Amino acid sequence: MQRLHDSRVAGGDVSVLLGVMRPCFVKNFGGVMNYEMYTRSHCGTKALIDNFVGELETCVEYLIDRVAVLQQEVGETEDSPNRQQSEQQLEAIHQFVRGVRQAFGKTSLLLSGGAAMGFYHFGVLRALLAEGMLPKVVCGTSMGSIVLSFLASRTDEEALKELRQLDNLYKHCGWEGGPMQGSVLWKAWRVLTNGYIYEIVDMECHLEWLTQGMTFEEAYKKTGLAISITCTPKKTSSVQGLPPMLLNHLTTPQVTLTSAVLASSCVPCLMPPVQLMEKLPDGTLKPYNGVHGHSTDSESLDMIQMRDGSFESDVPVQAMGAFFNAHFSVVSQVNPHITPFFFNPKGAVGRPIRWPWKRHRGGFLAFLAECCLKEDMIKILKITRNTGMLFRMFGVDWSYLFLQEEQGDITIVPNVGLSDYLKILDNIHSRPHLDELVKKSERSTWRHFSIIRHRMRLERALEKLSSALSVATEPLWRGGTGGTQ
Repeated sequence: MQRLHDSRVAGGDVSVLLGVMRPCFVKNFGGVMNYEMYTRSHCGTKALIDNFVGELETCVEYLIDRVAVLQQEVGETEDSPNRQQSEQQLEAIHQFVRGVRQAFGKTSLLLSGGAAMGFYHFGVLRALLAEGMLPKVVCGTSMGSIVLSFLASRTDEEALKELRQLDNLYKHCGWEGGPMQGSVLWKAWRVLTNGYIYEIVDMECHLEWLTQGMTFEEAYKKTGLAISITCTPKKTSSVQGLPPMLLNHLTTPQVTLTSAVLASSCVPCLMPPVQLMEKLPDGTLKPYNGVHGHSTDSESLDMIQMRDGSFESDVPVQAMGAFFNAHFSVVSQVNPHITPFFFNPKGAVGRPIRWPWKRHRGGFLAFLAECCLKEDMIKILKITRNTGMLFRMFGVDWSYLFLQEEQGDITIVPNVGLSDYLKILDNIHSRPHLDELVKKSERSTWRHFSIIRHRMRLERALEKLSSALSVATEPLWRGGTGGTQ
């Protein structure tokens, strides 16, 4: 940190400062993003980490100011040593930014499935939007995709306004206007008579307000967010080896958000399998065939039905890293079969162990019992899957529900209770109930702000430097002597 400060204060040629800054822009330089460093207090972390992040951010801001000065020097002098030196420094900063943005990567937010527990995601979004810390890369699965469609079709300002008022949200997700209508007896009768509860047409009507009829490409152009939704091809005798699909503006730009959300949410017995739909230039919809043009090949995706994305790719951390260079992941986890196992025996961010002389919450024996239970369950499931003893039901390999990765670098888990499990297939019961859900998950997110803020401060600073550099070097790229084409 002292070297950063001294190099910045010294001024002059920026190459020395760039050399000191370069190794600092990695995912966890010096352990500053270690999870354990943020579990020792109710707020924040060590002052040394705060000071280091602040100094690194100040150095980036210094480079932004330096870029403006160098650009002015290039414009005022012609064919002089000073101009050449300024152009070389601009080129050095350009190469630095290009390298460290690749090494540092982006931050992604992933919203898990979880039926009615997915309404907790709204609190996570409100907390991040209010603090201006919402990542530009967001993924949703199953119920998480429904919440994500609300964000995908609105700007940050529009989404935050709706989440603060909650009136329209309750109107379309509440007891009377929400998608999960009907009593328990009616739902059971529908399963026995039809094999599923809800019709696709009815669900499309409920999603109309959330998605606003947009495609992935239209949502990206409006919000600037890289929105992704996962779904799983239904396993049949003719379709066995297809992997989960990650739908976004890069892979499926013309696919509608409505069909993607339905494909990611069609749990067996809840909805029948669906087909993805794409929007043509004239506004009409047709089944998405997965190939360029309008092929009628029987092996294209228009013949394949989709199942709930949570079965095989609930929180696709690795896929988001491959698509968008997202090295740091924030997961909002509300799956009912996952949340009970987030015991955090060594303390959680913002929730340290109450007694400082104890190393494990609940004592060592409770910690040992939890580890043994979890590892034994995973071992048995792996054995049954690898030996083929776990049969498929409704075209789904259910072992993936427990064997896939369900957490990220930061995992936000709300304090769920028994009532949440009893209402897991119901709409929000009342407006006060919605307020309670949003506030509970909002508080859970607040506890993680210290580590999220450190990450986002540096990421946003690099984005500003990249923007300033693009403006400054544009004349050089167009034919200057020192730029890179």
